[in-house]
Amino acid sequence: MKQAPKQCAAPNEVRARISLGEITLKNVALRVVLVGGLSVFMSCTANESQSEMGKEVSDIAALEARLLAAQEVEFDFHIIAEGAIAADLKGTFSLKQGEHIQISATGEFAGEPAALLLNCSGGELELRSGEMRRTIPRPLETEKALLLGMTRMGLLHNLAQLMSANPPDHAEGGVEGWVIVRAMREEKQARRVALIVGGRLAGTASLELDTTGTPIVRKQSVRFPNGEMRVTETYLNFKVSN
Repeated sequence: MKQAPKQCAAPNEVRARISLGEITLKNVALRVVLVGGLSVFMSCTANESQSEMGKEVSDIAALEARLLAAQEVEFDFHIIAEGAIAADLKGTFSLKQGEHIQISATGEFAGEPAALLLNCSGGELELRSGEMRRTIPRPLETEKALLLGMTRMGLLHNLAQLMSANPPDHAEGGVEGWVIVRAMREEKQARRVALIVGGRLAGTASLELDTTGTPIVRKQSVRFPNGEMRVTETYLNFKVSN
């Protein structure tokens, strides 16, 4: 369901709305919604063959199945965003199904220093952003929201959530049907996918995998009213254990 557009903030209190949270910025006229999320269209429609889905889409689907079935997923990351929103974040991601989750990142996001931590153990989810802290009951689908969030919308989206000490998007469920990914027929050689949000093209993304199907680099372009954001996520020491 579409929401009615909101009025811009007053000049002396300009805010950047990132996902579900807010970060107050100084001297920056920016109100955006980070909509880089996407939902892989796992099956063909009546008029589409598997090949028409595009190799990029099927690669994402295969990677997701592997990650969801894994007992443990670990990697380091370096994320750089340019354009409408700038960011430079480095950190680590560690997830052991049913036991613990820890994500930490430091750097800058939207002109503000970032010191982020998500720690999940037992029935609680701890969220930290600088001096801001929250502890909430562990949402039912935290692992799935993080894993599918990374493959479909990029890790930056949920780090943006964490900037306001908010949990991963759709951690209570429904991440699979959030946004749709379609192969870009005119760019099959580039293996990019279109990000469709609310029936409209919001941006494009590509995910580079190594010979074992493990992520190496993800690139994304997202359109905002005030311009385009270009994101490069580099994954290092990526380990998937069954």
